[in-house]
Amino acid sequence: MKRLLLLLIISLSVSSFLVANNANTAEAVCTEVTVKDENGNDRIFSTFGEGRCPPGSKTSFGSSSKSDLDRSLDKLNEINAIYDAAFKAMRAFTESWNNLIDAKARKQVASTEIKTISYEVPNIDKYVLRMNFEPTIGEEFSLDSGDNVISGSTGYFSDCVIPHFSFEGKRMGGHLMSIKKDVPACKKASKNEIYTPPYLNSYTKNTDTVAVYDYKIKIKRNKYQICHHMMGFCQGSVKNLSEDDFSFVTGFVSNPFLSQKQLIYIGRYANLISFMYRYREDYQLNSKVDKVDFDLIKSNILEHEGAKIEVINATESELTFKVLSYFE
Repeated sequence: MKRLLLLLIISLSVSSFLVANNANTAEAVCTEVTVKDENGNDRIFSTFGEGRCPPGSKTSFGSSSKSDLDRSLDKLNEINAIYDAAFKAMRAFTESWNNLIDAKARKQVASTEIKTISYEVPNIDKYVLRMNFEPTIGEEFSLDSGDNVISGSTGYFSDCVIPHFSFEGKRMGGHLMSIKKDVPACKKASKNEIYTPPYLNSYTKNTDTVAVYDYKIKIKRNKYQICHHMMGFCQGSVKNLSEDDFSFVTGFVSNPFLSQKQLIYIGRYANLISFMYRYREDYQLNSKVDKVDFDLIKSNILEHEGAKIEVINATESELTFKVLSYFE
């Protein structure tokens, strides 16, 4: 009986201790601190060790923990960093693209020469790469020393338009567009209704770049309109024009970097008449040059590399002649 009573007293004492201990834990203040480990991961430590404070305890947060505002700002900075990187990449791409357009335009202008011709060219002979020679066979010409007696350049015959007015105007995006008066622009293909000028006709001030845009001509109710044709759209239009504002002609569009042949008059010394023959292959920087002499006592018909000319009169500084055939 005494043993049973002793166990009951011990049991009640332990229960009282546990209740008192839980009460003290609820009254105590537990501090939580969040820190980064060597891998950058968050780790939480409390007054009682690693991990959060016991349930029911009063919790305060140490200075190393981040508030919701700090976390929001960190997230916003991460998003801004992504947008900044994307913006820099887009700007770099735009600059690269503008530089490409600029370089292409300058190269196109440097490699384009246009001469209008007065004779008829069949449509079947247009837009075919060939070497075209001047002057016309059988006609009498006079020139000075240093001029071309015969010249041949590589290109193609084309349908061209000559605007008899000038235009300059600003458009959206800082583009300054222009049209030059009395300068021909020519087609690149027979079915195209667009004409390419041999000069720079667009300047963007913001990026300091240039471009060459084709011209497109529209006719509606006997009124003409010309515009800069950009990526399928018309910009920089000039409207309410008449047929008299344009001339539609045939031209020869040549590339000075392709093959050329020239016979140049040097002069006459007694009965000796001298020429310079110059020939250049495609995209070669240097030309082949030969000095050619003829004795007029032997003949006034001179031949070199398949070309023939008839000398009508020759002095030290002038030559009158007819072309009988061109270079082979």
